[in-house]
Amino acid sequence: MKDYVFIVDGVKGKQRPRARVFGGHAVIYTPRETKEYEKEIAKQFLALGGEKFDKEVPVRLSVDICMEVPKTASKKKKDELLGFKRPMKKPDADNVLKCVMDGLNGVAYEDDSQVVELVARKYWAEESFLIVTVSDASL
Repeated sequence: MKDYVFIVDGVKGKQRPRARVFGGHAVIYTPRETKEYEKEIAKQFLALGGEKFDKEVPVRLSVDICMEVPKTASKKKKDELLGFKRPMKKPDADNVLKCVMDGLNGVAYEDDSQVVELVARKYWAEESFLIVTVSDASL
């Protein structure tokens, strides 16, 4: 099985589940924005020609989180951030990983329990996007 590498526009972290009361019963749901982002992740994987890994194959998932330098940053500050500094701001890397894992669940692998290796790296960039790599961890 080959490695799949694809790009997703924007960077979003998994939002907390919401609850509403209908007819006296609480209903827990995932916010619409998160669902749409997860669908976009799956769409990009499939557009690449991605095929689901067999349920016996351990999966490696790597996500490079490229976050846009704030528009208010001066030219000097922008150059400094793009050169050496790494973003330590929201969204948290683990919340971005949750979105990616949930978006690929049932699409790139049967279940996210197949993911045995995770890597997340955050960088400053001219615009926000993810570079996602899904590969066979047994190789």
